[in-house]
Amino acid sequence: MLNSTSTSQSVPHPRSLPSRTQSLQLRAILVVALLITTSTAVTGYLISFSAHRNNQQTFERDVDLLANATRHLVQTYLQTQAEKQLGVAIKKLLADQRIAFIVVLDADGNTIAEQYNEPAAYQVFQKHLRSSSGQADASLHQVWQISLGHDPLHVQHQPLIKSDFSNTGTDVQHVGTLQFALIDRNHYAFINSMRGATISIVFVICLIALPLAIFWVRGWIKPLRNVLAGMMNLGTGGKFRPLPNQRNDEIGMLANSFNDMGENLTLIQNAMLKTNEHLEQLVDERTKALAAANNKLQQEIEEKNEFIRAVGHDLGAPLRNIQGLTKLIILKHSEKMDEDVLSKLQRIAANVNTENELLDDLMELSRIRTHPGKKQQIHLTELVESVSQSMSFDLEQKGIRIEIDSPLPSVHANKNRIRQVYQNLFDNAVKYMPADACERRIHVGAKQQDRQIVLYVRDTGRGISAKDHDSIFQVFRRGAANHDLNTEGRGVGLATVKTIIECHGGKIWADSSPPHGATFYFTLEHLSFDQSRPLASNSA
Repeated sequence: MLNSTSTSQSVPHPRSLPSRTQSLQLRAILVVALLITTSTAVTGYLISFSAHRNNQQTFERDVDLLANATRHLVQTYLQTQAEKQLGVAIKKLLADQRIAFIVVLDADGNTIAEQYNEPAAYQVFQKHLRSSSGQADASLHQVWQISLGHDPLHVQHQPLIKSDFSNTGTDVQHVGTLQFALIDRNHYAFINSMRGATISIVFVICLIALPLAIFWVRGWIKPLRNVLAGMMNLGTGGKFRPLPNQRNDEIGMLANSFNDMGENLTLIQNAMLKTNEHLEQLVDERTKALAAANNKLQQEIEEKNEFIRAVGHDLGAPLRNIQGLTKLIILKHSEKMDEDVLSKLQRIAANVNTENELLDDLMELSRIRTHPGKKQQIHLTELVESVSQSMSFDLEQKGIRIEIDSPLPSVHANKNRIRQVYQNLFDNAVKYMPADACERRIHVGAKQQDRQIVLYVRDTGRGISAKDHDSIFQVFRRGAANHDLNTEGRGVGLATVKTIIECHGGKIWADSSPPHGATFYFTLEHLSFDQSRPLASNSA
Protein backbone atom coordinates (compact mmCIF):
# COMPACT_ATOMS: atom_id res chain seq x y z
CA MET A 1 0.00 0.00 0.00
CA LEU A 2 1.23 3.46 -0.88
CA ASN A 3 2.31 5.58 2.03
CA SER A 4 0.54 8.93 1.57
CA THR A 5 2.88 10.77 3.98
CA SER A 6 6.16 9.92 2.25
CA THR A 7 7.33 13.43 1.29
CA SER A 8 10.56 15.34 1.72
CA GLN A 9 10.99 17.89 4.48
CA SER A 10 10.84 20.80 2.05
CA VAL A 11 7.43 19.71 0.72
CA PRO A 12 4.22 20.55 2.62
CA HIS A 13 2.38 17.64 4.20
CA PRO A 14 -0.30 16.30 1.82
CA ARG A 15 -3.94 16.59 2.72
CA SER A 16 -5.34 13.59 4.58
CA LEU A 17 -7.78 11.15 3.02
CA PRO A 18 -11.51 11.79 3.52
CA SER A 19 -12.89 10.80 6.91
CA ARG A 20 -15.25 7.87 7.24
CA THR A 21 -18.26 10.20 7.40
CA GLN A 22 -17.32 11.48 3.94
CA SER A 23 -15.65 8.46 2.33
CA LEU A 24 -16.97 6.65 -0.72
CA GLN A 25 -16.46 3.34 1.12
CA LEU A 26 -18.93 4.17 3.88
CA ARG A 27 -21.48 5.51 1.42
CA ALA A 28 -21.13 2.42 -0.79
CA ILE A 29 -21.59 0.11 2.23
CA LEU A 30 -24.67 2.06 3.34
CA VAL A 31 -26.17 1.94 -0.15
CA VAL A 32 -25.54 -1.80 -0.53
CA ALA A 33 -26.90 -2.46 2.97
CA LEU A 34 -29.99 -0.40 2.19
CA LEU A 35 -30.54 -2.24 -1.08
CA ILE A 36 -30.14 -5.66 0.55
CA THR A 37 -32.40 -4.79 3.50
CA THR A 38 -35.06 -3.15 1.35
CA SER A 39 -35.15 -5.88 -1.28
CA THR A 40 -35.25 -8.64 1.38
CA ALA A 41 -37.97 -6.86 3.37
CA VAL A 42 -40.08 -6.25 0.26
CA THR A 43 -39.66 -9.89 -0.76
CA GLY A 44 -40.67 -11.07 2.73
CA TYR A 45 -43.67 -8.75 2.72
CA LEU A 46 -44.78 -10.04 -0.67
CA ILE A 47 -44.42 -13.65 0.52
CA SER A 48 -46.41 -12.89 3.69
CA PHE A 49 -49.08 -11.03 1.75
CA SER A 50 -49.35 -13.87 -0.78
CA ALA A 51 -49.68 -16.46 1.98
CA HIS A 52 -52.34 -14.34 3.72
CA ARG A 53 -54.29 -13.98 0.50
CA ASN A 54 -54.04 -17.69 -0.37
CA ASN A 55 -55.18 -18.61 3.13
CA GLN A 56 -58.12 -16.24 2.84
CA GLN A 57 -59.12 -17.57 -0.59
CA THR A 58 -58.86 -21.18 0.67
CA PHE A 59 -61.05 -20.35 3.66
CA GLU A 60 -63.62 -18.63 1.42
CA ARG A 61 -63.77 -21.73 -0.76
CA ASP A 62 -64.30 -23.83 2.37
CA VAL A 63 -67.14 -21.53 3.39
CA ASP A 64 -68.74 -21.83 -0.04
CA LEU A 65 -68.41 -25.62 -0.12
CA LEU A 66 -69.71 -26.17 3.42
CA ALA A 67 -72.55 -23.69 2.89
CA ASN A 68 -73.66 -25.43 -0.32
CA ALA A 69 -73.50 -28.86 1.35
CA THR A 70 -75.54 -27.57 4.29
CA ARG A 71 -78.05 -25.92 1.93
CA HIS A 72 -78.62 -29.20 0.06
CA LEU A 73 -79.06 -31.02 3.37
CA VAL A 74 -81.59 -28.46 4.63
CA GLN A 75 -83.50 -28.52 1.32
CA THR A 76 -83.71 -32.33 1.51
CA TYR A 77 -85.23 -32.23 5.01
CA LEU A 78 -87.65 -29.46 4.01
CA GLN A 79 -88.85 -31.35 0.93
CA THR A 80 -89.42 -34.53 2.98
CA GLN A 81 -91.34 -32.61 5.64
CA ALA A 82 -88.79 -33.67 8.29
CA GLU A 83 -88.28 -30.32 10.05
CA LYS A 84 -87.94 -32.03 13.43
CA GLN A 85 -84.95 -34.10 12.34
CA LEU A 86 -83.44 -30.92 10.76
CA GLY A 87 -82.34 -29.53 14.13
CA VAL A 88 -80.60 -32.79 15.01
CA ALA A 89 -78.78 -32.83 11.67
CA ILE A 90 -77.65 -29.22 12.07
CA LYS A 91 -76.41 -29.90 15.59
CA LYS A 92 -74.25 -32.72 14.24
CA LEU A 93 -72.77 -30.28 11.71
CA LEU A 94 -71.73 -27.99 14.57
CA ALA A 95 -69.29 -30.66 15.68
CA ASP A 96 -66.95 -28.79 13.31
CA GLN A 97 -65.74 -25.99 15.62
CA ARG A 98 -64.98 -23.73 12.69
CA ILE A 99 -68.77 -23.31 12.14
CA ALA A 100 -69.94 -20.31 14.18
CA PHE A 101 -73.69 -20.66 13.58
CA ILE A 102 -76.31 -22.15 11.21
CA VAL A 103 -79.70 -20.47 10.97
CA VAL A 104 -82.61 -21.59 8.70
CA LEU A 105 -85.34 -19.03 7.91
CA ASP A 106 -88.57 -19.55 6.03
CA ALA A 107 -89.80 -17.36 3.21
CA ASP A 108 -91.31 -14.88 5.71
CA GLY A 109 -88.08 -14.59 7.70
CA ASN A 110 -89.16 -16.73 10.62
CA THR A 111 -86.63 -19.07 12.19
CA ILE A 112 -87.14 -22.75 11.38
CA ALA A 113 -83.93 -24.07 12.98
CA GLU A 114 -80.85 -22.56 14.58
CA GLN A 115 -77.67 -23.84 16.19
CA TYR A 116 -74.71 -21.77 17.58
CA ASN A 117 -71.11 -22.47 18.44
CA GLU A 118 -70.51 -18.70 18.77
CA PRO A 119 -73.70 -16.86 19.88
CA ALA A 120 -71.75 -13.62 19.98
CA ALA A 121 -70.89 -14.07 16.33
CA TYR A 122 -74.57 -14.19 15.41
CA GLN A 123 -75.24 -11.00 17.37
CA VAL A 124 -72.40 -9.24 15.55
CA PHE A 125 -73.78 -10.50 12.24
CA GLN A 126 -77.29 -9.22 13.06
CA LYS A 127 -75.88 -5.82 14.00
CA HIS A 128 -73.93 -5.75 10.73
CA LEU A 129 -77.07 -6.78 8.85
CA ARG A 130 -79.09 -3.94 10.37
CA SER A 131 -76.36 -1.43 9.53
CA SER A 132 -76.41 -2.74 5.93
CA SER A 133 -80.12 -1.76 5.62
CA GLY A 134 -81.27 -5.29 4.93
CA GLN A 135 -79.16 -5.78 1.82
CA ALA A 136 -78.54 -9.42 2.64
CA ASP A 137 -80.89 -10.62 -0.12
CA ALA A 138 -78.76 -8.73 -2.62
CA SER A 139 -75.67 -10.72 -1.45
CA LEU A 140 -76.91 -14.25 -1.95
CA HIS A 141 -74.14 -16.80 -2.61
CA GLN A 142 -71.55 -14.10 -1.62
CA VAL A 143 -69.21 -14.48 1.33
CA TRP A 144 -69.33 -11.67 3.87
CA GLN A 145 -66.23 -11.12 6.01
CA ILE A 146 -66.89 -9.58 9.43
CA SER A 147 -64.27 -8.88 12.09
CA LEU A 148 -64.99 -10.72 15.31
CA GLY A 149 -62.28 -9.61 17.69
CA HIS A 150 -59.01 -11.05 16.37
CA ASP A 151 -60.76 -13.70 14.27
CA PRO A 152 -62.39 -13.06 10.88
CA LEU A 153 -66.04 -14.24 10.52
CA HIS A 154 -67.14 -15.42 7.07
CA VAL A 155 -70.94 -15.48 6.52
CA GLN A 156 -72.82 -16.66 3.44
CA HIS A 157 -76.51 -16.49 2.52
CA GLN A 158 -77.89 -19.45 0.62
CA PRO A 159 -81.46 -19.45 -0.81
CA LEU A 160 -83.57 -22.49 0.03
CA ILE A 161 -85.72 -23.79 -2.83
CA LYS A 162 -88.33 -26.51 -3.38
CA SER A 163 -88.71 -28.21 -6.80
CA ASP A 164 -91.84 -29.91 -8.24
CA PHE A 165 -91.31 -32.05 -11.36
CA SER A 166 -94.04 -32.55 -13.99
CA ASN A 167 -94.27 -33.47 -17.63
CA THR A 168 -94.14 -29.83 -18.65
CA GLY A 169 -90.88 -28.89 -16.80
CA THR A 170 -89.49 -27.89 -13.46
CA ASP A 171 -91.29 -25.56 -11.02
CA VAL A 172 -88.82 -23.90 -8.57
CA GLN A 173 -90.21 -22.34 -5.39
CA HIS A 174 -88.26 -20.19 -2.86
CA VAL A 175 -89.04 -21.51 0.59
CA GLY A 176 -86.44 -19.82 2.83
CA THR A 177 -82.83 -18.75 3.47
CA LEU A 178 -79.80 -20.41 5.01
CA GLN A 179 -77.38 -18.24 7.06
CA PHE A 180 -74.10 -20.06 7.42
CA ALA A 181 -71.00 -18.65 9.21
CA LEU A 182 -67.48 -20.00 9.47
CA ILE A 183 -64.89 -18.54 11.86
CA ASP A 184 -61.18 -18.87 11.21
CA ARG A 185 -59.55 -19.04 14.63
CA ASN A 186 -56.12 -19.84 13.26
CA HIS A 187 -55.97 -16.95 10.78
CA TYR A 188 -54.13 -14.43 12.91
CA ALA A 189 -51.88 -17.08 14.39
CA PHE A 190 -50.94 -18.10 10.87
CA ILE A 191 -50.33 -14.46 9.83
CA ASN A 192 -48.24 -13.79 12.93
CA SER A 193 -46.17 -16.91 12.33
CA MET A 194 -45.64 -15.85 8.71
CA ARG A 195 -44.55 -12.38 9.80
CA GLY A 196 -42.18 -13.85 12.37
CA ALA A 197 -40.73 -16.20 9.79
CA THR A 198 -40.37 -13.35 7.30
CA ILE A 199 -38.59 -11.13 9.83
CA SER A 200 -36.29 -14.01 10.76
CA ILE A 201 -35.49 -14.67 7.11
CA VAL A 202 -34.79 -10.95 6.49
CA PHE A 203 -32.56 -10.80 9.55
CA VAL A 204 -30.61 -13.92 8.55
CA ILE A 205 -30.16 -12.70 4.97
CA CYS A 206 -28.96 -9.28 6.18
CA LEU A 207 -26.70 -10.90 8.75
CA ILE A 208 -25.05 -12.95 6.01
CA ALA A 209 -25.16 -10.41 3.16
CA LEU A 210 -23.94 -7.28 5.00
CA PRO A 211 -20.51 -8.66 5.95
CA LEU A 212 -20.12 -9.99 2.42
CA ALA A 213 -21.12 -6.58 1.04
CA ILE A 214 -18.67 -4.79 3.35
CA PHE A 215 -15.90 -7.18 2.32
CA TRP A 216 -16.76 -6.70 -1.37
CA VAL A 217 -16.96 -2.89 -1.14
CA ARG A 218 -13.66 -2.67 0.71
CA GLY A 219 -12.13 -4.91 -1.94
CA TRP A 220 -12.56 -2.27 -4.65
CA ILE A 221 -12.53 0.88 -2.49
CA LYS A 222 -9.12 0.10 -0.95
CA PRO A 223 -7.19 0.29 -4.26
CA LEU A 224 -9.08 3.46 -5.12
CA ARG A 225 -8.00 5.01 -1.81
CA ASN A 226 -4.45 3.93 -2.56
CA VAL A 227 -4.61 5.69 -5.94
CA LEU A 228 -6.12 8.75 -4.27
CA ALA A 229 -3.37 8.83 -1.63
CA GLY A 230 -0.75 8.52 -4.37
CA MET A 231 -2.32 11.35 -6.37
CA MET A 232 -2.45 13.63 -3.34
CA ASN A 233 1.15 12.75 -2.53
CA LEU A 234 2.27 13.64 -6.07
CA GLY A 235 0.12 16.77 -6.01
CA THR A 236 2.02 18.11 -3.00
CA GLY A 237 5.43 17.27 -4.44
CA GLY A 238 6.00 13.96 -2.69
CA LYS A 239 8.22 11.19 -4.01
CA PHE A 240 6.52 8.72 -6.34
CA ARG A 241 6.06 5.18 -5.02
CA PRO A 242 4.54 2.50 -7.33
CA LEU A 243 1.22 0.99 -6.27
CA PRO A 244 0.99 -2.81 -5.86
CA ASN A 245 -1.62 -4.20 -8.22
CA GLN A 246 -2.97 -7.70 -8.81
CA ARG A 247 -6.29 -6.74 -10.36
CA ASN A 248 -7.25 -7.18 -14.01
CA ASP A 249 -10.39 -5.04 -14.00
CA GLU A 250 -10.93 -1.30 -14.51
CA ILE A 251 -9.50 -0.52 -11.06
CA GLY A 252 -6.36 -2.46 -11.95
CA MET A 253 -6.12 -0.48 -15.19
CA LEU A 254 -6.45 2.73 -13.17
CA ALA A 255 -3.61 1.66 -10.84
CA ASN A 256 -1.41 0.73 -13.83
CA SER A 257 -2.15 4.08 -15.45
CA PHE A 258 -1.21 5.84 -12.21
CA ASN A 259 2.08 3.93 -12.03
CA ASP A 260 2.86 4.81 -15.65
CA MET A 261 2.01 8.44 -15.00
CA GLY A 262 4.18 8.51 -11.88
CA GLU A 263 7.14 7.03 -13.70
CA ASN A 264 6.77 9.55 -16.54
CA LEU A 265 6.47 12.40 -14.05
CA THR A 266 9.60 11.19 -12.27
CA LEU A 267 11.52 11.14 -15.55
CA ILE A 268 10.23 14.60 -16.46
CA GLN A 269 11.02 15.92 -12.98
CA ASN A 270 14.57 14.61 -13.14
CA ALA A 271 15.02 16.14 -16.60
CA MET A 272 13.61 19.43 -15.35
CA LEU A 273 15.95 19.40 -12.35
CA LYS A 274 18.94 18.92 -14.63
CA THR A 275 17.67 21.61 -16.99
CA ASN A 276 17.01 23.91 -14.04
CA GLU A 277 20.52 23.41 -12.72
CA HIS A 278 21.90 24.18 -16.18
CA LEU A 279 19.69 27.26 -16.47
CA GLU A 280 20.70 28.47 -13.01
CA GLN A 281 24.31 28.11 -14.02
CA LEU A 282 23.66 30.04 -17.23
CA VAL A 283 21.71 32.71 -15.33
CA ASP A 284 24.53 33.10 -12.83
CA GLU A 285 27.04 33.45 -15.63
CA ARG A 286 24.77 35.86 -17.49
CA THR A 287 24.10 37.86 -14.33
CA LYS A 288 27.81 38.22 -13.70
CA ALA A 289 28.35 39.25 -17.32
CA LEU A 290 25.48 41.77 -17.13
CA ALA A 291 26.80 43.14 -13.85
CA ALA A 292 30.23 43.55 -15.41
CA ALA A 293 28.70 45.15 -18.51
CA ASN A 294 26.57 47.43 -16.35
CA ASN A 295 29.57 48.52 -14.32
CA LYS A 296 31.46 49.11 -17.53
CA LEU A 297 28.51 51.06 -18.96
CA GLN A 298 28.22 53.19 -15.83
CA GLN A 299 31.91 53.84 -15.99
CA GLU A 300 31.63 54.79 -19.67
CA ILE A 301 28.67 57.09 -18.90
CA GLU A 302 30.65 58.78 -16.14
CA GLU A 303 33.65 59.04 -18.44
CA LYS A 304 31.43 60.47 -21.19
CA ASN A 305 29.88 63.01 -18.86
CA GLU A 306 33.30 63.92 -17.58
CA PHE A 307 34.48 64.15 -21.19
CA ILE A 308 31.55 66.42 -22.09
CA ARG A 309 32.27 68.65 -19.10
CA ALA A 310 35.98 68.73 -19.99
CA VAL A 311 35.27 69.39 -23.65
CA GLY A 312 32.73 72.03 -22.74
CA HIS A 313 35.19 73.71 -20.43
CA ASP A 314 38.16 73.38 -22.82
CA LEU A 315 36.19 74.56 -25.85
CA GLY A 316 34.29 77.20 -23.94
CA ALA A 317 37.39 79.05 -22.77
CA PRO A 318 38.90 79.72 -26.24
CA LEU A 319 35.47 80.44 -27.71
CA ARG A 320 34.83 83.00 -24.99
CA ASN A 321 38.25 84.51 -25.70
CA ILE A 322 37.44 84.65 -29.43
CA GLN A 323 34.05 86.18 -28.66
CA GLY A 324 35.60 88.77 -26.34
CA LEU A 325 38.41 89.70 -28.74
CA THR A 326 35.95 89.93 -31.64
CA LYS A 327 33.64 92.26 -29.69
CA LEU A 328 36.66 94.32 -28.54
CA ILE A 329 37.96 94.72 -32.13
CA ILE A 330 34.50 95.71 -33.36
CA LEU A 331 34.09 98.14 -30.50
CA LYS A 332 37.50 99.90 -31.02
CA HIS A 333 38.02 99.67 -34.75
CA SER A 334 34.58 99.45 -36.32
CA GLU A 335 34.81 103.01 -37.70
CA LYS A 336 38.11 102.27 -39.48
CA MET A 337 37.03 98.92 -40.99
CA ASP A 338 35.47 98.21 -44.32
CA GLU A 339 31.91 97.00 -44.25
CA ASP A 340 33.01 93.58 -45.56
CA VAL A 341 35.53 93.11 -42.73
CA LEU A 342 33.02 94.34 -40.12
CA SER A 343 30.36 92.00 -41.46
CA LYS A 344 32.70 89.01 -41.23
CA LEU A 345 33.72 89.91 -37.66
CA GLN A 346 30.05 90.16 -36.69
CA ARG A 347 29.41 86.74 -38.29
CA ILE A 348 32.34 85.33 -36.30
CA ALA A 349 30.86 86.74 -33.09
CA ALA A 350 27.41 85.33 -33.90
CA ASN A 351 28.80 81.86 -34.68
CA VAL A 352 30.90 81.87 -31.54
CA ASN A 353 27.79 82.83 -29.54
CA THR A 354 25.87 79.99 -31.15
CA GLU A 355 28.60 77.49 -30.31
CA ASN A 356 28.70 78.75 -26.70
CA GLU A 357 24.93 78.25 -26.41
CA LEU A 358 25.28 74.74 -27.90
CA LEU A 359 27.99 73.88 -25.37
CA ASP A 360 25.77 75.25 -22.58
CA ASP A 361 22.86 73.08 -23.80
CA LEU A 362 25.05 69.96 -23.90
CA MET A 363 26.40 70.71 -20.44
CA GLU A 364 22.82 71.19 -19.21
CA LEU A 365 21.77 67.90 -20.78
CA SER A 366 24.61 66.15 -18.95
CA ARG A 367 23.66 67.79 -15.64
CA ILE A 368 20.02 66.66 -16.02
CA ARG A 369 21.05 62.99 -16.02
CA THR A 370 23.51 63.29 -13.14
CA HIS A 371 21.82 65.93 -10.96
CA PRO A 372 18.01 65.53 -10.99
CA GLY A 373 17.63 68.28 -8.39
CA LYS A 374 15.31 68.80 -5.45
CA LYS A 375 11.63 67.93 -5.90
CA GLN A 376 8.62 69.83 -4.58
CA GLN A 377 4.87 70.07 -5.11
CA ILE A 378 4.19 72.13 -8.25
CA HIS A 379 0.89 73.56 -9.47
CA LEU A 380 1.26 73.23 -13.24
CA THR A 381 -1.33 75.94 -13.95
CA GLU A 382 0.77 78.57 -12.18
CA LEU A 383 3.98 77.26 -13.76
CA VAL A 384 2.59 77.31 -17.35
CA GLU A 385 1.17 80.82 -16.86
CA SER A 386 4.57 81.97 -15.62
CA VAL A 387 6.30 80.48 -18.69
CA SER A 388 3.79 82.11 -21.06
CA GLN A 389 4.31 85.49 -19.38
CA SER A 390 8.08 85.20 -19.74
CA MET A 391 7.59 84.54 -23.49
CA SER A 392 4.95 87.22 -23.97
CA PHE A 393 7.23 89.40 -26.14
CA ASP A 394 8.00 86.64 -28.65
CA LEU A 395 4.37 85.50 -28.65
CA GLU A 396 3.07 89.00 -29.34
CA GLN A 397 5.61 89.53 -32.10
CA LYS A 398 4.41 86.40 -33.96
CA GLY A 399 0.74 86.81 -33.04
CA ILE A 400 0.53 83.48 -31.16
CA ARG A 401 -1.79 82.99 -28.20
CA ILE A 402 -1.51 80.34 -25.50
CA GLU A 403 -4.72 78.63 -24.26
CA ILE A 404 -4.59 76.78 -20.91
CA ASP A 405 -7.17 74.27 -19.63
CA SER A 406 -7.31 75.51 -16.06
CA PRO A 407 -6.73 74.11 -13.57
CA LEU A 408 -3.99 71.69 -14.60
CA PRO A 409 -2.86 68.83 -12.31
CA SER A 410 -0.24 69.13 -9.60
CA VAL A 411 2.99 67.14 -9.61
CA HIS A 412 5.82 66.37 -7.19
CA ALA A 413 8.92 67.18 -9.27
CA ASN A 414 11.84 69.57 -9.78
CA LYS A 415 10.27 72.91 -10.60
CA ASN A 416 13.10 74.23 -12.81
CA ARG A 417 13.17 71.03 -14.89
CA ILE A 418 9.40 70.97 -15.47
CA ARG A 419 9.53 74.65 -16.34
CA GLN A 420 12.27 73.79 -18.83
CA VAL A 421 9.99 71.15 -20.41
CA TYR A 422 7.21 73.66 -21.13
CA GLN A 423 9.74 76.36 -22.09
CA ASN A 424 11.33 74.10 -24.73
CA LEU A 425 7.97 72.89 -26.07
CA PHE A 426 6.72 76.47 -26.38
CA ASP A 427 9.99 77.55 -28.02
CA ASN A 428 9.67 74.64 -30.45
CA ALA A 429 6.08 75.61 -31.33
CA VAL A 430 6.95 79.32 -31.76
CA LYS A 431 10.11 78.61 -33.72
CA TYR A 432 8.44 76.33 -36.28
CA MET A 433 5.13 78.21 -36.60
CA PRO A 434 4.87 79.10 -40.35
CA ALA A 435 4.22 82.73 -41.22
CA ASP A 436 1.22 81.82 -43.39
CA ALA A 437 -0.60 79.84 -40.69
CA CYS A 438 -4.30 80.80 -40.58
CA GLU A 439 -4.60 80.02 -36.88
CA ARG A 440 -1.70 80.74 -34.54
CA ARG A 441 -2.37 79.04 -31.24
CA ILE A 442 -0.71 76.85 -28.57
CA HIS A 443 -3.09 74.73 -26.46
CA VAL A 444 -1.98 73.32 -23.08
CA GLY A 445 -4.11 70.75 -21.23
CA ALA A 446 -4.48 67.35 -19.57
CA LYS A 447 -6.79 64.35 -20.06
CA GLN A 448 -7.58 60.98 -18.51
CA GLN A 449 -6.44 58.04 -20.66
CA ASP A 450 -6.25 54.38 -19.58
CA ARG A 451 -6.47 55.30 -15.85
CA GLN A 452 -3.56 57.71 -16.29
CA ILE A 453 -3.31 61.50 -16.50
CA VAL A 454 -1.69 62.60 -19.76
CA LEU A 455 -0.41 66.16 -20.29
CA TYR A 456 -0.19 67.65 -23.76
CA VAL A 457 0.98 70.73 -25.70
CA ARG A 458 -0.69 71.23 -29.09
CA ASP A 459 0.24 73.79 -31.76
CA THR A 460 -1.23 74.81 -35.09
CA GLY A 461 2.06 74.71 -36.99
CA ARG A 462 3.10 72.82 -40.09
CA GLY A 463 3.27 69.46 -38.27
CA ILE A 464 5.79 66.61 -38.17
CA SER A 465 6.03 63.72 -40.60
CA ALA A 466 5.13 60.31 -39.13
CA LYS A 467 8.59 58.92 -39.95
CA ASP A 468 10.18 61.64 -37.76
CA HIS A 469 7.98 61.13 -34.65
CA ASP A 470 10.72 59.16 -32.86
CA SER A 471 13.88 60.71 -34.30
CA ILE A 472 13.02 64.30 -33.27
CA PHE A 473 13.78 63.40 -29.63
CA GLN A 474 17.38 62.52 -30.45
CA VAL A 475 20.25 64.99 -30.09
CA PHE A 476 20.97 67.07 -33.23
CA ARG A 477 17.93 65.59 -35.03
CA ARG A 478 15.07 67.61 -36.47
CA GLY A 479 12.11 66.79 -38.70
CA ALA A 480 12.63 66.92 -42.45
CA ALA A 481 9.96 69.61 -42.86
CA ASN A 482 11.70 71.81 -40.28
CA HIS A 483 14.97 71.63 -42.20
CA ASP A 484 13.15 72.98 -45.22
CA LEU A 485 12.08 76.05 -43.25
CA ASN A 486 15.74 77.05 -42.65
CA THR A 487 14.83 77.76 -39.04
CA GLU A 488 17.61 78.18 -36.53
CA GLY A 489 17.84 75.30 -34.08
CA ARG A 490 20.48 73.24 -32.38
CA GLY A 491 18.48 69.97 -32.16
CA VAL A 492 18.92 69.69 -28.39
CA GLY A 493 15.62 71.08 -27.03
CA LEU A 494 13.37 68.01 -27.52
CA ALA A 495 16.19 65.69 -26.42
CA THR A 496 16.42 67.73 -23.21
CA VAL A 497 12.62 67.51 -22.75
CA LYS A 498 12.68 63.71 -23.17
CA THR A 499 15.57 63.36 -20.69
CA ILE A 500 13.78 65.47 -18.04
CA ILE A 501 10.50 63.52 -18.42
CA GLU A 502 12.25 60.14 -18.24
CA CYS A 503 14.14 61.26 -15.11
CA HIS A 504 10.69 61.96 -13.57
CA GLY A 505 9.41 58.44 -14.42
CA GLY A 506 7.37 59.43 -17.48
CA LYS A 507 7.45 59.18 -21.25
CA ILE A 508 6.80 61.51 -24.19
CA TRP A 509 5.54 60.95 -27.73
CA ALA A 510 4.41 63.04 -30.68
CA ASP A 511 1.19 62.89 -32.69
CA SER A 512 0.95 64.87 -35.90
CA SER A 513 -0.65 64.80 -39.33
CA PRO A 514 0.93 67.53 -41.50
CA PRO A 515 -0.11 70.22 -42.15
CA HIS A 516 -2.52 70.20 -39.18
CA GLY A 517 -0.04 70.97 -36.42
CA ALA A 518 1.58 68.72 -33.83
CA THR A 519 0.71 67.50 -30.34
CA PHE A 520 3.29 66.43 -27.75
CA TYR A 521 1.88 64.07 -25.10
CA PHE A 522 3.80 63.21 -21.95
CA THR A 523 3.28 61.63 -18.53
CA LEU A 524 4.91 62.18 -15.14
CA GLU A 525 4.96 60.34 -11.85
CA HIS A 526 2.97 61.65 -8.88
CA LEU A 527 0.41 63.57 -10.96
CA SER A 528 -2.75 64.36 -9.00
CA PHE A 529 -5.94 65.97 -10.23
CA ASP A 530 -8.64 67.78 -8.28
CA GLN A 531 -11.62 65.37 -8.54
CA SER A 532 -14.08 68.27 -8.39
CA ARG A 533 -12.80 69.41 -11.79
CA PRO A 534 -14.07 67.40 -14.79
CA LEU A 535 -11.22 65.96 -16.86
CA ALA A 536 -10.84 66.71 -20.52
CA SER A 537 -12.33 64.10 -22.85
CA ASN A 538 -10.17 61.50 -24.57
CA SER A 539 -10.78 63.19 -27.86
CA ALA A 540 -8.56 66.08 -26.82
